[in-house]
Amino acid sequence: MPPLSSNWPRKSIRCSGRCPTRRTTTGKKASSDMTIPELLEDLEGRGIRLWKEDGELRFSAPKGAMTQQLKDTLRLQRDQILRTLREGSPASPSRIPRTTEAGHYALSNAQQRLWILSQIEGATTAYNIPLHLRLEGELDAPCLEAAFERVIERHESLRTTFAVVEGEPRQIVHDGLVFQLATVDLSDRDRPEEAARELATSESTHAFDLETGPLLRARLVRMSQHDHVLLCTLHHTISDGVSIGVLFREIAAFYNAGRRGAPAPLPDLLLQYRDYASWQRQHLESTEAAVHRDYWSAQLGGKLPVLDLPTDAPRPPIQTYHGKEIGFSLGVERSAALRRLARERQASLFMVLLAHFTVLLHRYTGAADLLIGTPVAGRNHPDLADQIGFYLNSLPIRMSPASDQSFFEVLTQVRRACLEAFEHQTYPFDRLIDDLRVPRDLSRSPVFDVMMILQNQDDAPPDFEQMRCSLLAEHTGTSKVDITLCCKDMGDEIWANLEYNTDLFSHDRMQRMAGHFTRLIDSVLAEPEQCVGLLDYLTESEKSQLDAWNRTQAPYPSERTVIDLIDETCRRRPTHVAIEAHDRHVSYEELEQESNRLAAHLVKGGIRSGDRVGLCIDRGADLVVSLIAILKAGASYVPLDPHHPAERLRDIVTDAGVKHLLTTSDLGSAAADHATDELETIFLDRDRHIIRQQPASRPRIRVAPEQACYTIYTSGSTGRPKGVVISHQALVNFLWSMASRPGLAEQDRLLAVTTVAFDIAALELLLPLVTGAQLLIAHPSATTDPAQLRQILITGDVSVMQATPATWRMLLEAGWEGTPGLRILCGGEALGAELADRLGDLGSELWNLYGPTETTIWSTIYRVQSASKPPEPTVGDAIPIGRPIANTQIYILDADLRRVPIGVSGDLYIGGHGLAQGYHGQPRLTQERFIAHPFSQNSSARLYHTGDRARHRPDGDIEYLGRTDLQVKIRGYRIETGEVEARLVAHDQVHEALVIATKSGPDLALVAYLVGEPITVAELREWLRRQLPDYMVPSVFMHLDALPLSPSGKINRGALPQPDIDAGLRGSHYAEPRDELEKTITDAWQDVLGVGRVGILDDFFDLGGHSLTATRIIFRLQRDDGLALQLMDLFRCPTVEGLAAVARPRGTDASDPAGGGTSGSEDSGIDHMTAEELAMLDE
Repeated sequence: MPPLSSNWPRKSIRCSGRCPTRRTTTGKKASSDMTIPELLEDLEGRGIRLWKEDGELRFSAPKGAMTQQLKDTLRLQRDQILRTLREGSPASPSRIPRTTEAGHYALSNAQQRLWILSQIEGATTAYNIPLHLRLEGELDAPCLEAAFERVIERHESLRTTFAVVEGEPRQIVHDGLVFQLATVDLSDRDRPEEAARELATSESTHAFDLETGPLLRARLVRMSQHDHVLLCTLHHTISDGVSIGVLFREIAAFYNAGRRGAPAPLPDLLLQYRDYASWQRQHLESTEAAVHRDYWSAQLGGKLPVLDLPTDAPRPPIQTYHGKEIGFSLGVERSAALRRLARERQASLFMVLLAHFTVLLHRYTGAADLLIGTPVAGRNHPDLADQIGFYLNSLPIRMSPASDQSFFEVLTQVRRACLEAFEHQTYPFDRLIDDLRVPRDLSRSPVFDVMMILQNQDDAPPDFEQMRCSLLAEHTGTSKVDITLCCKDMGDEIWANLEYNTDLFSHDRMQRMAGHFTRLIDSVLAEPEQCVGLLDYLTESEKSQLDAWNRTQAPYPSERTVIDLIDETCRRRPTHVAIEAHDRHVSYEELEQESNRLAAHLVKGGIRSGDRVGLCIDRGADLVVSLIAILKAGASYVPLDPHHPAERLRDIVTDAGVKHLLTTSDLGSAAADHATDELETIFLDRDRHIIRQQPASRPRIRVAPEQACYTIYTSGSTGRPKGVVISHQALVNFLWSMASRPGLAEQDRLLAVTTVAFDIAALELLLPLVTGAQLLIAHPSATTDPAQLRQILITGDVSVMQATPATWRMLLEAGWEGTPGLRILCGGEALGAELADRLGDLGSELWNLYGPTETTIWSTIYRVQSASKPPEPTVGDAIPIGRPIANTQIYILDADLRRVPIGVSGDLYIGGHGLAQGYHGQPRLTQERFIAHPFSQNSSARLYHTGDRARHRPDGDIEYLGRTDLQVKIRGYRIETGEVEARLVAHDQVHEALVIATKSGPDLALVAYLVGEPITVAELREWLRRQLPDYMVPSVFMHLDALPLSPSGKINRGALPQPDIDAGLRGSHYAEPRDELEKTITDAWQDVLGVGRVGILDDFFDLGGHSLTATRIIFRLQRDDGLALQLMDLFRCPTVEGLAAVARPRGTDASDPAGGGTSGSEDSGIDHMTAEELAMLDE
């Protein structure tokens, strides 16, 4: 039977509630070799303060700054230092005064924030501090219980609870608190270790009630006669990491003294925690505190940066604290090199590790302004040395890393930021939040989302006489921020833990992050003067995995052209129907002969190899015959939709240098609109009798695979279209790949619905002819009439159809209920989960396709319905775009063209055989978008910069995250509009949604365009607020009959109606109360906030409200007006209108006058486990 501690790793680092310990900032000169002035200057640089008191040398220092070497130096130089201090006469800090006895006392700033959080979030175990001790030997349980009683009697903080008194949270110190050390005997169990472990987990995850207390729990688990486990848990409001050490040292002292029958050698306490809380509030009004406040105001004033860490799931609207941790070693050699680097750069080990962490976060996010929090002990005053209480403070360290900086430059910046922060560390972070009026975001921690801790303090267990005592580490299952990197110098090696929020991050992502951190350290140690944007941090295994996903090499007929493949099909299946259109049917034999005759006619008409021929023919069999004929004439086609505006057609014809236009007489007006003197128009219908006289054999014109096949025009950033030139080889590779997957066979019938001017039409028109399938061309009117299209799908024996999401939605709205055996291809825009769910059961297969025009139609494919693997969560509910097609590579790169890790977003680049030749007549733009391949040995290889953002999932599939140029930031938060859209369409009354950002004064505001059933704006806002952070809720909602579409079936954003932002924004004008309830709430706000007039649309926090005034208002509305409101309601609905809407249906049941207690969660504590339940732990 393995011992209990074997599964509780001794290397696990207890970061929760602990203060950081930092290595000292040593230069090349050892402290023992310094003169006294040099030593004092060095200590000052470390934040270590010395003074003389009662003839003794005293100091205060940031935790971990006072190393053993420095202590030894101070002992050796004690007399000289005292003499120097006497000459300088520095004054020792004044004593913290005692407060008079009272029924209740003020909270410290740190306590106040935790109390507010408890009211907002309800019962949570995020701020539990557990510590488990293994006691092996002869234990005197009554003596241990007495020791606990003496320590509880000695420290008022251990007898403290919290209550609301006249709208203010207050400390209540209880006298004569009865403590009982309950014992659970597991010695007769078959598996006592397992049962003890479950008890420990249950005890640590049992929530405290701050109002009823007690906030210290202890339980003794008897494993055998000489083997016990002490389970102890405290709440953070009354303790911190240093307090735990004090607590157990004193318990051991009283225990040992009690066993000997002697008094414990502990001096009387100079003060209690309530004295500190009172002194802190008075001190914050001092001139000294003002200096610190001014520093932080300057450092953190204005908009604070928000770190957009890549996550594995959408961020919940209310911050959660579910957490796990992973541990890893930095290794002996690497750890030694880090210490050496710190010495050489006159930095502390903490600063060096923080600089590495900063670089890693910068590389993950591209952030050039970021904040990382770190805790400090908060015990600078000597009176606080042996106190138990919540003294811990947090420091936000602000850095501005840049890709072109060397690591040394980043380290210098980090060192300076740390020293300044340490110098001003006494100002409470919790007070700072209110001073800065940080915007409330219930989905995140205030100011920073990540923390970095370095621990050097001695974790030696307390000394219980005649017993061997060891610490048993067990993670609490919580995470107070998104990610905490906690390091500990173990002597030979540095050990690190990554604690993370499991509602945001997966275990695999954190394992990769640990690898990235370690690999980055190696890169820095090898090239510390290299630009940080060029430092390698991907692990070798990850590089190999990314390379493997790009191994898409597959054979295809690269020496043949599209027309070669079609001719082979025509000879193989001459009598089979190739094309079915509204006007006629065409067999493969007829297709070959008609296209050959027309090609000969075009050649006689002057068309030469390499020419670009305008193709302006309406949907039908003639369109396909003409397209193939142009290619057989050695030319490339320029598709022109006759229903597009004349000015656009004219621009295309002019830009492409089209000299011949192939059209029909019924489109003569369209042809005339874009005709020029140099343009020769060939009318297919007028010349039909001449064409029929041409030979049926293909003209003897060599068409090379690298020759242009078509030039298709897409929208340009200048407002004028740009022509993309696609070769035969690129198109052949694409068609060959598509024929294999998703697949198209001779028995298939593909319904073509897309305009020829949209590049995906090439798949519809040519893939069936290459594979020998049948092409069914929808009538022009059917492409815009969903009723006609639905009928074709019902009666047309269609097996494959490709369309944009907008077209599929249109079909669904028209009542299409599916077509058995239909292979659904969806692309052109992002496919949302809601639409995918609706389409999933309406055919045999659903495929999501992605690709820009510049890489030949589709570059990645993903089968949405796959029984082989369960779906993985995606941010924003987007459906993955899958993996690259044959002979295509996908690279996701950062701004420095470096590959980003799996799960991290970056710019999407595409390489391989599908790349276009470039933009016609725009060499500069071609060079800008088609860059030299940074990972290829072939000097002519290129990558296309799509302008899209994406990331790899762990399974290799790719998630599309939107356009880079459409990224939205509101109040500093990056927003995926697709996530907002997904939440909107999840509402039963919303069928389609589009969310955009538009200018609102100097800022941006979100606007939601909706199609669906009538619904009020208030109802929509409330629906979204239950699922999204407030900054993601649109300011304006506009109802439309339909979203405007472009001719290619994509949403036409330019045709959206302009929103009235001022009318839509809440709080943009004064609105008076409309009923008594709103008047009641308005009066309370005015009185508590001290403002003259409050409108029902005014934001509480914009009026100067903060957490404490919110508590007062809720208390008053409960006590005086009987409203059933809780503190969370005001944070979620910070307007009078919103708060009244919450209160109205609840009536006046104010059963919780404290504003929402902490005892409402399901109780899982040990105290409520029955004997039968304890026995079941053994089964």
